[in-house]
Amino acid sequence: MFKDNFKAKGFTLIEMLVVVALFAGLAVLVGSMVGSSMKGTKKSESAMKVRAELENAVSIFERSLREAKKDSVTTCNSNTITFTDQDDLSVTFTCSPLKKNGTELINSSNINLTTCSFDCTNLTTKGVVVITLTGSSASSSGVEADIATVSARVVLRNY
Repeated sequence: MFKDNFKAKGFTLIEMLVVVALFAGLAVLVGSMVGSSMKGTKKSESAMKVRAELENAVSIFERSLREAKKDSVTTCNSNTITFTDQDDLSVTFTCSPLKKNGTELINSSNINLTTCSFDCTNLTTKGVVVITLTGSSASSSGVEADIATVSARVVLRNY
């Protein structure tokens, strides 16, 4: 009779501990899912910023090179390209750091440029210049860091 009265009043200590343990396990699972989701979001944002910065630099390069005079590329190696634009001004792009006539094209405090190369082929006939840039975010590292590669192919004018 005493046992029946005791059970009717509430939960036992073991029942309470089981419920607390279940909720703690559930909280750990939800917390880890939210944490991994945040890391993925941060990595995506980092990749978008790096890609946008590199695409902007490549766009400047493309526009400048499309305005180059015919047969005006005087220097072209993996790190430097020099040519004359339509206004008879000499334009030089260098890789480390990426510059156009001494002006940086990417913000080196935000982006680590890991690879930069110019590849020139058939400059005497129908010239083709390929620029390839690879970079990563300077502020992110480890899991959040992401590497982006941007490349452009420019056919030089023949008139």
